[in-house]
Amino acid sequence: MGPPPRRYKGTTAYLSRKGRTNLYNQPMTWKEQIAGAFGFRTAPFALHRSDANIARAAIRAAKADGATREDFAHEIALYARKYVGSEGDLRDRLRRDSETLDKLWKPSR
Repeated sequence: MGPPPRRYKGTTAYLSRKGRTNLYNQPMTWKEQIAGAFGFRTAPFALHRSDANIARAAIRAAKADGATREDFAHEIALYARKYVGSEGDLRDRLRRDSETLDKLWKPSR
């Protein structure tokens, strides 16, 4: 049946025979965290407080990874492009998302 489950920060992880955790328990990269900052596919970036909290965590991870604001903005644009069809709507959406990112992306102290 397999080894008994072990608890890691509130989740159950099964260890493989070599003692490694499975892939589903690995931390998300900052690029993977960006999707959570949209709430749902077509929502603006960090519109609600919970989305903004996820965005701040992704920004912290991006800065720790050495990413620039432009790198982060590029990833936001790639995500938005998947779900916004009209070029005019996309342009407006990216302008608003960029303004929100400017508010959240504060210089490191």
